[in-house]
Amino acid sequence: MAPSYQNYRKILAGRMFPLAYVDLDLFDQNIRELVARANGCPIRLATKSIRCVELTKRVLQNPGFRGVMAYRGYEAVKLADEGIDDILMGYPISDPKEITAVIEKVLVGKKIVMMVDRPEHLDLIQSLAKNSSAKIPVCIDLDVSTKIFGKYFGVNRSWIRSDERLAKFLAHLKTCPSIKLIAAMGYEAQVAGVPDIGFQMNLFKKLSVSQINERRSCWVKQIEASVGKLEYVNGGGTGSFEATLHDPSVTELTSGSGLYSPTLFDHYNAFKHQPAAGFVLQVVRKAEDNQVTCFGGGYIASGGVGPLKVPKPIDPPGLSLFDREGCGEVQTPLEGEEARKLHIGDLVFFRYAKAGEMNERFSELVLISKDASTRTTPTYRGTDWNFG
Repeated sequence: MAPSYQNYRKILAGRMFPLAYVDLDLFDQNIRELVARANGCPIRLATKSIRCVELTKRVLQNPGFRGVMAYRGYEAVKLADEGIDDILMGYPISDPKEITAVIEKVLVGKKIVMMVDRPEHLDLIQSLAKNSSAKIPVCIDLDVSTKIFGKYFGVNRSWIRSDERLAKFLAHLKTCPSIKLIAAMGYEAQVAGVPDIGFQMNLFKKLSVSQINERRSCWVKQIEASVGKLEYVNGGGTGSFEATLHDPSVTELTSGSGLYSPTLFDHYNAFKHQPAAGFVLQVVRKAEDNQVTCFGGGYIASGGVGPLKVPKPIDPPGLSLFDREGCGEVQTPLEGEEARKLHIGDLVFFRYAKAGEMNERFSELVLISKDASTRTTPTYRGTDWNFG
């Protein structure tokens, strides 16, 4: 199964552009393929990569997925109100009002687990939960970045980078009676989020895997010796399922980006998911016969700046961005022989470099089905959810 842009053009004719769309058949195929890759290990859905309540619920209908990973406390509260339970927050928060909002949901029976990685996080939660009737569950974020040939390889996130720091954290936890450590996360971003481009990068990723799995497994043993058996140990991302499954301490994987499969995932060797999501711009100018200019398009992905983070024109094929202009705030010029066939008002299809960030630009998604029917569903923005 592959996208049919000719069919998309017929289906989307007459709508207002720019717009974002999701092909539900390809989306569902990606769900099945991710579950197959997980090989029986439960998958937690990363909502930051979806940012749409309807599609989040659609994914969770598959028994291979279990719970979600939210990226903000207020988001977790909203998702709980939508009937979504088993929520792990992927990042720490520090706003007392936000923490209190999460605690209030926990106290009425919602399962929301806050992320922590420093004693200060514990102190803040303890100060706000000290009069609570139940212990507040937390998850510890373990930094599994590695050094390869003396070079730091990974991301800068958690303070937990050594046995000594972990021991200090666990000792401090004993002074926080209103908190219960129930889970651990060790996300190998340097494997999951880095494409297989170039010999050196592939070598670094391969050498990193054994270090990651050994460190995470040892730290889980250290944690459980202090607090008892954890409810779950989270690891992996769309790009690292195969590597993470070699760590017996990991009890669940995480994925979100793989459901849309943006262009960054075109560059992985172990899997190929379907390009289920994209956006459409309309031609508004022709400066030359082999050039067109589209309205909108300046949707650059986060992370290190580079060509991989820029949206890619997909259809008609053969169009390319101007290096000196790229994707513009209001308009995006393209060049190529295919432009000679395009006219004012014609459509150009793009794929975004990452996943859910695209939805911050659009209030709704057009959902396309194989029966040629379409309907719309709001993104977080369209629901008036803005979590930063």
